[in-house]
Order: sequence, then structure tokens, then C-alpha cells
Amino acid sequence: MSTGRGRRRASPSSRSDAPLPRQRALGHFLLAGFLASLLMLAITSTAGGFGFITRWAGLSGGMGFASVTTDTHGDVYAIDGGADNLIEKFTSSGVLLTHWGGSGMGSGTFNGALSIATDGAGSVYVADTGDDLIQKFTSSGVFVTQWGGARRGHGKLDQPIGVTTDRTGNVYVSDFKHDRIQKFTGSGHFLAQWSGRFLNPEGVATDARGNVYVVDGSNLIFKYGRTGPGSPSKCVVPNLRGESLTAARKSLTKSGCRLGTVTPKGRTTGKVKNQNPKAGKVLPSARRVNVELG
Repeated sequence: MSTGRGRRRASPSSRSDAPLPRQRALGHFLLAGFLASLLMLAITSTAGGFGFITRWAGLSGGMGFASVTTDTHGDVYAIDGGADNLIEKFTSSGVLLTHWGGSGMGSGTFNGALSIATDGAGSVYVADTGDDLIQKFTSSGVFVTQWGGARRGHGKLDQPIGVTTDRTGNVYVSDFKHDRIQKFTGSGHFLAQWSGRFLNPEGVATDARGNVYVVDGSNLIFKYGRTGPGSPSKCVVPNLRGESLTAARKSLTKSGCRLGTVTPKGRTTGKVKNQNPKAGKVLPSARRVNVELG
């Protein structure tokens, strides 16, 4: 994340410091050459299929954009670190629609946010790197939930730098200090994790086929297919605590598992109180998970 740096104010110039006519002419020549280069670049870009359309700055005047993404409606979301850690939402032509956040340690504020993503339902996910959290918002900036924390273990995060989603709404996070990728449901329930040969994973992305791409600190890109952890070929037991029976069934299906015995017998209301096996276990595909409703 870039930060603005103050500049020392120069003392007023004396007449002897004024540029000579030759210097002024050279300056005009260089400026003309620069403008000509920009024109040629625009012409070349247009000929190649892409032409410049517009540009805009954020509330900080363009001093600290850290990440940008779009949603299914074409709106644009950007992290503006130079504007006190704000999330800024624009139309595709650059008109500011709303903003939220700010520097802080509580829900809805950020301590060095570095990455932002959206899902098909319009939710917005922010990697709040300094607070070791993923924060989830509505498309208008209303705080929904958060998860993470710097301790070790499933679902815990230490400096999450990258966040992305897939077409089914799962969330992938590059857990920088723990050297791993973690996969969650859209509500933050842990689904799976894996470590590769990468060191300090940073950027993470998915494609339409469900493959996951990771950029790490050694300047390499790693690709993982659907046969990896969390794919339907394995049952990676999710954390079901606090979910309704319907939501738990969906979480299990996404994780390659099946719903087993429900207790008390015949009950369909309430939230999951206990589960067996516990979250995080990697089992054969279609393994049944028993739940107790409270």
C-alpha cells in the first residue's frame, strides 16, 4: 500500500533562477514529445482492440489505491489507503456512489486493507491485513460479519493479503504468514486449507472451472485443480456450528460431504450445536457428518 510523502516547500525563486529562453524551448520540446508519445500510445491501443475510455481519482486524489474489483452490475470497488482506509464504490464511469470504512480496530474499519473481492450475490469481502481479518459487507457498505484472528488453526489468519471468490460463492484467502490458502463459505465457515511449495502467498484468483491460482513471494504462480483440498472428490468437514439444518446441508454438499444423523430425532429447527466428525477433517467423498441441534 502506498503512502503519501510530504514534499519540502522550495524557497521563492530569484530572477537569476528564471529559465533562459533556450531552456524554455527545450522544455516545450520535451513536453511536445511526451504528448506525442501519449497520442501514439492511444492510437496503438485502439488499433489493438482496447482504447482508453476514462480515468478518475478517489477521495485521496489517487494517492493510495491498493486494490480494485467489480461486481455483476458493473460497479467498481476500490480500497483507497490514501483516504484513511476507505472502501469507495463507483459507477463504471467513475461517479462516486458511496464509501465506508476508515482506519480503526473495530468491525467495519480497517488497519491496512489490501485486497477486495465481490461474489455473485453482491457481497463485498475485504482483506483487512493489519487486523488479520476478512470483513464482509453488503454492496452498500453495511457490515455483515468478519472472521480470522492471528492464532494458528483452521479459520485463523495472520496477515491475509489476497481474497477472491468462486462462482458458487466460496471465499479463498491467501494466509501470508501461515503460508497457506484457506477456503471458506460466504459466511466465513472454514471449509479447507492447503499449503503448497509457495512462500508467503499474496494474490489469489479463481477461474470458471474452479481452478485456484496463487502468487507467492518467490515470484511464481501456482495452479491448483478441483482435485485439491475442498473439491468434491474429498469430504473436507466444514464448521457447521450456528447454522440452520438447511444451511448445514448446503455447506456439507459444497464440501463433498453428506448430512448424517440429526439429533434430537425428528427435529428440523434450531441451530447446529455439535457435530461429528469435527471441522477440518479430510475424509473420503460423501462421508456423513452427524449434527446435534440446539
